[in-house]
Amino acid sequence: MEIIKLPPKEIIVPGEFDIADETALRIYFNIAVRGYSEAIPPVVVTNENLFPETREEYLNYIRNEVRTHKKSGEGLMEIRGGSLIDPDAYLERCEKKAEQFEKCIARSPFYLLDGNHRSVALSLAGKAIHAYELKTQDDLKQLKEISCRNEIPEFPHKEYRSLKRLVYSFESWLRHKLEELHMDRPLNVQEKVDFLVRNDDLPDYMRVHYCRLKRRER
Repeated sequence: MEIIKLPPKEIIVPGEFDIADETALRIYFNIAVRGYSEAIPPVVVTNENLFPETREEYLNYIRNEVRTHKKSGEGLMEIRGGSLIDPDAYLERCEKKAEQFEKCIARSPFYLLDGNHRSVALSLAGKAIHAYELKTQDDLKQLKEISCRNEIPEFPHKEYRSLKRLVYSFESWLRHKLEELHMDRPLNVQEKVDFLVRNDDLPDYMRVHYCRLKRRER
């Protein structure tokens, strides 16, 4: 299992834009700004190019769902949330969103499977994000083993035996969150941090540090 370094703009976040544990964020940020970012456990990512068929499987599922509904002759179809929509319009909307999704992951090709607070803290501190990259079933098995030995924070997806199923689940959850939040495309870590800064959802000293770094980059 390889450890790689990535810029925040290359990692897609799973759709949560809040900070669940501010204490953890403060700890990781303080470590990073003091120059010890390598002491922070790596986040976990995988490359979206590993299983491109998962996204085609999703579209095929939608197409079959629409085809079945149209054969029933029931007219409008009910979608998640209880709203009614014309089947063809629903399919067109899903295909457009899938196209936007593909464009987005072409720019940000890694999925963040674990490490919300660590990725935000490192980005706020202006550091690269070091990550375990899962490429194979053996990588997933090894990650779960070192998590069980408490060498890294507990991996939240230990129930998955298949890396492909984990990726499919990530993409499904991401689509659900985008629909729930009325967003057209996913965000990367960089965009998430910018969102948190704009919304004043971070401690002041972190926002000040981050904004100072951004001014220097101009």
